[in-house]
Amino acid sequence: MLRDRNLIPLSHQHQHALALCVQVDRSLQAGTADVEALQAQIRTMFNLEIRGHFAAEEEALFPEPRPLPNSSRWWISYCVSTLISAIILPGRSAAN
Repeated sequence: MLRDRNLIPLSHQHQHALALCVQVDRSLQAGTADVEALQAQIRTMFNLEIRGHFAAEEEALFPEPRPLPNSSRWWISYCVSTLISAIILPGRSAAN
């Protein structure tokens, strides 16, 4: 069964995020990681694709009974990005 064509952009965003994770993992395993550059890439990916991806999923795939205020959405985005940085870059805070 083919996926709905409307899901293709979301699938591409998943692929891009996973590719970044592989890149980060490989550079960490090789000991060649430039932590500041990796954090910048993660932030850029979050701002360009992941934030919008989550919003699209929330609206289309997992709608909420009532929308969160903008301040709550910002807080959730901040927490997710901090968590991603903590998982990918252990021992370093997202603020570094």
